[in-house]
Amino acid sequence: MPRVTNEMLINSFLRDLQRSTEALSKAREEIASGVKVRTPSDDPAKASRILSFRSTISRMKQEGKNADYAVSQLKATDDVLDNIADVLLRAKDLTLETINSKPEAHDRKMAAVEINQLLEYVLQAANSSFMKKPIFAGTKTDVTPFVAVRSGEYIKTVQYQGNSEQRYIDVGFGARINLNVPGTSVFFMGGKNLFEVLADLRDALQEGNTKQLNDLINQLDRFYERVDVVRTEIGAKIQRAQTVKDRLDNATQSLSELLAHEEDVDMTEVLTRYRLYENVLMATMASGARLLNLSLLNFMR
Repeated sequence: MPRVTNEMLINSFLRDLQRSTEALSKAREEIASGVKVRTPSDDPAKASRILSFRSTISRMKQEGKNADYAVSQLKATDDVLDNIADVLLRAKDLTLETINSKPEAHDRKMAAVEINQLLEYVLQAANSSFMKKPIFAGTKTDVTPFVAVRSGEYIKTVQYQGNSEQRYIDVGFGARINLNVPGTSVFFMGGKNLFEVLADLRDALQEGNTKQLNDLINQLDRFYERVDVVRTEIGAKIQRAQTVKDRLDNATQSLSELLAHEEDVDMTEVLTRYRLYENVLMATMASGARLLNLSLLNFMR
C-alpha cells in the first residue's frame, strides 16, 4: 500500500479547494445573471437546445409579423374594393333613375357629371397603395398602376402599367399567402375595363342613349360581381392568416416556456446550492488549515 505523503495531502486539498471555489463562483454567476448557461462550455447539450429554441422562436416571431402584415394589407385592399363596390352601386342606381324618369337633357348632363366624378374616384382608388407600394400593380411596386388617357378633361380609358403576377409572403407552418390583387383581375373583364364602362356610361347619359345604358348596367353588374368574388377571396386569406397567427402565438408561448425552463435559474435551488458550496468551501479551508499546520510542525521537527 503506497504511503500517503504530506505533498499528496496538500495536492488533494488544493484540488478540493479549486473545485469548491469554482462551484461557488458558478453559483454566484447564476444568481447574478439569472441564467443557467452563460457559455456553451458550461453545458454543451443544454446550450445547443437553448440556441435551437431561440432560433425557432425568432423565426416564428418573424412569421407572426409577416402574418400581421398580410392581414393589414389584405384589409386595406378589401376597404378599397368595398368603396369601389359602393361606387358601382351608385352608378347603377343613378343610371336606373335616369332611365325610369326620362329626364330633360340638363338632368341627364347632371347625372353624367356625377358619373364622371365616380370615374375619377375609381381611378384614384385603383392607384391606392399600402406601405408605399401600389395595391393593384402586381409585382411592379415602383409604378402607378393606372394612367388615364383623356380627351380634354374627360377620361376615355386607362393604360395599365402593372402586371398580373402575385406577391407572396410566408406566414408560418409552411403557409404562403399572396398579398396583392393584380389590377387585371379586378378592373378588366371580357376585353373591356371598368374605366371604359364608366366613361361610356357618362357619355351615354349625356346623349340619352337608353339602349346603350341598359347594356352598360349589365356590364356594371358583372364588374360588381367580380369585385364581390375578389373580396370573398380576400376574406378567406385574412381568415387563413389570422388562424396561422393564432397557432404561431400559441407555439411561441410554449417554446418560450421551454426555453425559460432550460435557461432561467431556479433562484430557490441555486441559493440553496450556493450556501451548500459556501459551507463546503469553509470546511475545505478549515481542513486545509489543519493540514498545513501539521505539515509545518513536521517540517520544524
